[in-house]
Amino acid sequence: MHFCDRIEQVHELFRMMPPAVFEELARKVLPIDQLAPSEQAYQCVRGLGLAHWDAALKDDAGARALLDGDLVGLLAARGIEVAVR
Repeated sequence: MHFCDRIEQVHELFRMMPPAVFEELARKVLPIDQLAPSEQAYQCVRGLGLAHWDAALKDDAGARALLDGDLVGLLAARGIEVAVR
C-alpha cells in the first residue's frame, strides 16, 4: 500500500477491509483526515520508502545516513509535522 497513488482512497479502503481479515488492526487506524494532509503523507511515505529500499538493496550510504538521522527534523524542514508515539 505504501507505494500507491491516491493515498486517501487506499487508506480508507484498508480501513473498510472485511472484518475477518484485519478487524483488530482496522479499528486502530484513524481516518486519513485525522492523520495528515494527503500530499504530506505521500511525500513522507514515498521519500522514506525510497530511502529504505536504497539502503537495503543498493547498500547506499547516503540513504542509510538519512534513515539513521533526524527524520523528524528533516520532515519538519519540509513542513511535515510528525507526532512520535
